[in-house]
Amino acid sequence: MAALIPSIPRPPLGLPDPLCRIRVPKDLGSVTTVGVEADPAAGGVSAGNVEAIWRAVTDWYRSGVHPALQVCVRRDGEVILDRAIGHARGNGPRDGAGTKKVAATPQTPFCIYSTSKAITAFVVHKLAERGLLDLDDPIAEHLPGYEANGKGSITIGHVLAHRAGVPNLPREVLDLDYIGDHELLSRALCDARPFAEPGRYLAYHAISGGFILGEVVRSVSGKVAPSSPTSSSIPSDFAGPTTGSRPATSSRSRSTTSPARARPRRSPRSSAARSARGWTT
Repeated sequence: MAALIPSIPRPPLGLPDPLCRIRVPKDLGSVTTVGVEADPAAGGVSAGNVEAIWRAVTDWYRSGVHPALQVCVRRDGEVILDRAIGHARGNGPRDGAGTKKVAATPQTPFCIYSTSKAITAFVVHKLAERGLLDLDDPIAEHLPGYEANGKGSITIGHVLAHRAGVPNLPREVLDLDYIGDHELLSRALCDARPFAEPGRYLAYHAISGGFILGEVVRSVSGKVAPSSPTSSSIPSDFAGPTTGSRPATSSRSRSTTSPARARPRRSPRSSAARSARGWTT
């Protein structure tokens, strides 16, 4: 990994660093915090595998472009790596050498912005795995009225792949005071006009995608899409035995077993569509 990271010399003393790099300590162990980790074998890997991942992390930290890195890897239900390196505060590019430093730990909260999209996508895929929805479902099947203005053919898969053609929301609904106003947001989503037919263009759905998928999750599960992995809206077998629950029955399930064990529902065109659209389950 270190060989893949370009080495750019730091500018002479007194000149600004265009990369805004931090001061990297020689002893990386002094800025490393390890959480509770299971035996790698419990996750079906070797200690060498885990250390290889961590070496890649430390190599990236040595580049100096990140004040801290935090990594947690869970495999087969076991946390095999839970570590942090660097500082939460005090070692930023504008901090002086005498600034008090606070180490980052596995418990340090980070503002992750669009990384949260992965959590929403995870929930959508789990619902598909249970047979409660299909990635080829039109959004309008779960959000009545969404077919307005030519959006009837936009599918869940289009939104996941950022190819739905509706990347934006009206500025007036972006106020945080409206974050929980499902009626207002649903109306804004339904009123949106696509700039192109679905599937034609890739356009980062930075704002709209999460709200669209959130309405799908709410329609299918009766719960709002989660904002964090420990949200009470995540069904219990997603996050752990004490968080949330799933509906006991669903009209979307195609078997008499519980939704968690229902076989995934696949439309005949699913495989070809996945290849054409550039996304997988």
